[in-house]
Amino acid sequence: MDNLIINDYNDPILRKVCKPITEFSLDLQTTLDLMISTMYNNNGVGLAANQVGYEDRFIVVMDPNTKQVWSMVNPEVTWTSFEKDLFEEGCLSVKDENNNLIFKNIERPRRINVKWQKADTGEVFEHRFTGLISRIIQHEIDHLDGILFTDYIKDNNNE
Repeated sequence: MDNLIINDYNDPILRKVCKPITEFSLDLQTTLDLMISTMYNNNGVGLAANQVGYEDRFIVVMDPNTKQVWSMVNPEVTWTSFEKDLFEEGCLSVKDENNNLIFKNIERPRRINVKWQKADTGEVFEHRFTGLISRIIQHEIDHLDGILFTDYIKDNNNE
């Protein structure tokens, strides 16, 4: 399967707020499948639509512990835990001059509830995520809102 091109952090599309999907189809599912392939081929655990040139609200994520993959259309965090964790994050769009991922410690809620829709039918799901997969989902949803993980570095003073 082909790979999509992953946009560099300087690409203006990464600063755009992505628009909700209103039409669900097998074509959308095919796009998500291509994103999953691109994520795997780049050793990633998540990818947002705008990272590969789409201005729509969809993401793919993989739980590194279980290897389960989630494709989410119009994902929305509906609840966050009070407890937070500080953990190292990287991003396929944020690399140094040698093309290596840059990692920084970022604080995020430990647990979240997420509501999303299925690509081909629009069926709504809601689930509670905890730990690393919770962090990955938050990171990818941030992308859909035009936020990069590096934006938190100034806020946390954890460079």
